[in-house]
Amino acid sequence: MKKIEMTTGSIPKKILQFSLPMIVGSIFQLTYSTIDGIVIGRFIDKSALAAVGAATPIFNILLFLLVGLCNGASILMSELFAQKKPKTLKQNIGTSISAGSILSIILTILIIVFARPILKATGVKTELLTDATNYLIFVSIGLVFSFINNIYTAALRSTGDSLRPLYILALTSVINIGLDFAFVLGFKMGVIGAAIATSISMALSAIICIFYAAYVDDLFKFKLSDFKIVKPQLIETSKYAIASALQQIVLFIGKSIVQISINTLSIDAQAAFTAASKIDDYAITPIQCFGNTAAMFIAQNRGAHKPERCKKGLFTGMILSVIYASIACLVAYFGNNLLVKMFLDSEDNVAEVIEEGAKYYQYMAFFYFFPALTNSVQSYFRGLGKLNIVFYSTTVQIIFRASSSFFLIKSFEITGAALCTGVGWTFMLLFEVPILIYYLRTKKGLNHTSSVDVIKYK
Repeated sequence: MKKIEMTTGSIPKKILQFSLPMIVGSIFQLTYSTIDGIVIGRFIDKSALAAVGAATPIFNILLFLLVGLCNGASILMSELFAQKKPKTLKQNIGTSISAGSILSIILTILIIVFARPILKATGVKTELLTDATNYLIFVSIGLVFSFINNIYTAALRSTGDSLRPLYILALTSVINIGLDFAFVLGFKMGVIGAAIATSISMALSAIICIFYAAYVDDLFKFKLSDFKIVKPQLIETSKYAIASALQQIVLFIGKSIVQISINTLSIDAQAAFTAASKIDDYAITPIQCFGNTAAMFIAQNRGAHKPERCKKGLFTGMILSVIYASIACLVAYFGNNLLVKMFLDSEDNVAEVIEEGAKYYQYMAFFYFFPALTNSVQSYFRGLGKLNIVFYSTTVQIIFRASSSFFLIKSFEITGAALCTGVGWTFMLLFEVPILIYYLRTKKGLNHTSSVDVIKYK
């Protein structure tokens, strides 16, 4: 299968060719996550759906810490691939797999020990605490497999292959959906069954990734010695990965703070927010795929010393993101009731849940243009290796989103969750657009020999 070479040819065609398999793969991934929510909401009850919603932000902090490490590492991998350094690239991938797997296991142990007190600290209602704790523990068991899946996917994509990760995601999604029905409907295992289904599917996905990648590409035919952690590689990768991971952590800490405010609302409102958040992902994830593609495009062309293609890649990705955001806005605004109804049994006294979810979408629909712009701007800085700017802009967004959530959610309930999201994105744009203009005018960072910017610690 031919890999996509980002450094030559039509820019819109290259970005679309690479993005579309990523988007389809993400939709598969979102679909099994959504069906997970539908199965819980329809075949257990709305309290179980609310419990899963309370646990999910904590799990996502851990997951997206690891995803951030993978995304950061993939920027360096893209540059090494463009520079045609296969030996160094293989060494980098092996080091990333070993270091990340160790971290994943440590995080899983911490969650098993501290899940309940962490959830209590976030204000989870007493009647939801047991289900939320069980879900968080059992879904976290699959964390190391999720990391392996993500690092292999990141490595494949950094070498211009976005199609094979799609095959793996599609197969994993089908497996997870089948296991959801088996454990929740068949074995009546409740939220624990849903969590176990997710962990098993992640384990199977990791195994498939390892063997399939080795079968199709010699780069992934590892010997045991290839997994040795090479200190210079670890240091260089960390420059990219830590800043990217911190950005993801800040993002999901902010979401967890918003969840604390949501936890003060009724169980109906919490269930509505959980359902709405899952549909939100369908609007935002494809935009992130365009951004991730643009970042890899920019990294490869920076490595190949083609600065003009870097700038054109930025604007091409932005235009595609805005087009998709327009469609998402229309669907969310006019289809809000139908979207929320998917998650709930119509006989389960859920009229208020549907009404609350519809309110959220009536406001949220107007804000989807913002991530289309912010993700595009961040993709440029990720591609240049300027991950400190990405971190700072995300921090600005979270500060304003989280701080405004206490007032807005208290005053407007679930509608306030949409409003505070819009507030955060607005201030994020105000912060990063002037920096982008400066970088474009001065061509700063386009010279590959420039050092990687990382967050400085004292």
